Amino acid sequence: MRPTLVTSVCALLPICLSSAQSTPSAPAYEVASIKLNTSGGNGTRMNGTKGEYMVTNATLKNLIQNAYDVREYSFSGPDWLSSVRFDINAKFPPEEPGITPQQRQATRRLMLQNLLQERFKLTAHHETRMLSGYALLVGKKGPKLKDCERKDGTSVSQNNGNLDGQGMSMENLANVVAGILRGPVADMTGLDGKYDIKLEWSQDEGKPGGDTEKPADVRPSIFTALQDTLGLRLETRKIPVETLIVDHVERTPTEN
Repeated sequence: MRPTLVTSVCALLPICLSSAQSTPSAPAYEVASIKLNTSGGNGTRMNGTKGEYMVTNATLKNLIQNAYDVREYSFSGPDWLSSVRFDINAKFPPEEPGITPQQRQATRRLMLQNLLQERFKLTAHHETRMLSGYALLVGKKGPKLKDCERKDGTSVSQNNGNLDGQGMSMENLANVVAGILRGPVADMTGLDGKYDIKLEWSQDEGKPGGDTEKPADVRPSIFTALQDTLGLRLETRKIPVETLIVDHVERTPTEN
């Protein structure tokens, strides 16, 4: 069985990561302002509603990871990216009629990529690296999965140790588990169907201390929940992970 690489949506987008300049046809904001934030605070706010992309006190690392849709473990860049912070005020262009939410998200990521390439002279590339992670496998007693009832599309809702998904593939599930464990997870189940999945797990797993007045979360760990509810298991392995490597980026953006 060939493993599914843990990758991001942006890795599949038709854009040359090593290009420092946007092409004329590349999606771009109508206007964009970038300012250094010297408030000294740690909180970050990002809002992409009402036709604008508003960012307050985001590190350059935050911005690059958001633009290329990569997690901490699949990103490599200079340490100083976490120490400089910026505010962005940008205006989205009018949308084409009939655009889907997925198309909107992909287009907006491209806009941010192009902005970083233009203003910070960002260049980067994707590279597959072998990292410590988990393989998602079928348990010894076989899977306990419910075939999808919806005809098309995928819907995933995840909050506070609860997952409710319709039309999920095993790759979708592996990506969700990767977010929970904050490490790479590769689908090696060999299952290629679409499934309706409900899962509950404890968010207290591995957390020392905590509020002694708050009742303990008695739900199972994500490892046990996968095994008992879905008939799947996680096994520690070296996983091929598509990683974003920053080749060059400037600390100070060009003028607005």
